[in-house]
Amino acid sequence: MNGDPKTDVPLRDGDILTIRQLPRWTDIGASMTVRGEVLHAGTYGIEPGERLSSVLARSGGFGPEAYPYGQC
Repeated sequence: MNGDPKTDVPLRDGDILTIRQLPRWTDIGASMTVRGEVLHAGTYGIEPGERLSSVLARSGGFGPEAYPYGQC
């Protein structure tokens, strides 16, 4: 899963892939959507008092074309 064909295990027809849910994911009532030049755009659950920087870190950070110092 790291992009190395020598160590990655290819999936075949009939394989079962289990992806475990993050702890407390369903307990989070608030969420925000991250769009634009980040590596993993999407909707992220947020906790009270959480900073935008931590959500950006979970989204993989800024993409190569991002200009984080522009004005909105």
